[in-house]
Amino acid sequence: MAFWSEQILEPKRAFRFIVKLKGMPNEATFYAKKAQKPSLKISEQEHKYLNHNFYFPGRATWEPISITLVDPATPDAIGNLMAIIESSGYIIPGNQNVLRTISKDRAVRAAGAPPGTAIGGDIEIIQLDADGSTDEANVLEKWTLRNAWIMEVTPSELSYDSEELSTIELKIRFDWAELRTKETLTGVPIVT
Repeated sequence: MAFWSEQILEPKRAFRFIVKLKGMPNEATFYAKKAQKPSLKISEQEHKYLNHNFYFPGRATWEPISITLVDPATPDAIGNLMAIIESSGYIIPGNQNVLRTISKDRAVRAAGAPPGTAIGGDIEIIQLDADGSTDEANVLEKWTLRNAWIMEVTPSELSYDSEELSTIELKIRFDWAELRTKETLTGVPIVT
């Protein structure tokens, strides 16, 4: 049975996704224009013996991801992102009354907690099916970035030659990612 001849089988589509940045108003679900899925890199260790090289797996490292957001005027995405950076502990030079630096605890809580709460959270990338609902029955993949924090904020350039929307490129660092698929979310076993 060929994949393409079955009408009920459908590939995942790259344009059916949302990103939840819980530190932003409304979790910024409509802001995301692009999002990288997490990638895992396993280092290698080489052992040389006579004329041979043997390789052994080393440590697993999750690579930072990039997320591109559209910058609406209301709610102001860049303003909210800079508030997250300030909540992480960054203080603009000249404010000598505050002696504080960025900490991981504050950075994780600022990026992943809903505004007004002190509880830390995580960033989620959710890939949806054709129905587009965020109900568990419609979620194809759900990546949860654990202990995520924003390491770069890069607004797009301004130009009289362009009619494009203003965007913001984020680089997100996290300790690990957890993947839940439709099968693990609904309890249906994965067919191999």
